[in-house]
Amino acid sequence: MEALQDQGARDLTVYCNGLGSQGAPTAQLLAENEQISMLVASFSSRPGPPTLAEEQILLKHVGV
Repeated sequence: MEALQDQGARDLTVYCNGLGSQGAPTAQLLAENEQISMLVASFSSRPGPPTLAEEQILLKHVGV
């Protein structure tokens, strides 16, 4: 995930169980960097404050 983030790939379609925790080397890194255009996941949110990924989904910047 960190290599994809560093490389700067854009418009990614990500398949995952969940995005993981903010700041962890998971798909959340790609979401925070606005590199995901389509997300296929079992769940995209968790209890607590909304993540940047959740905000992008609500704003329809990321397709689900």
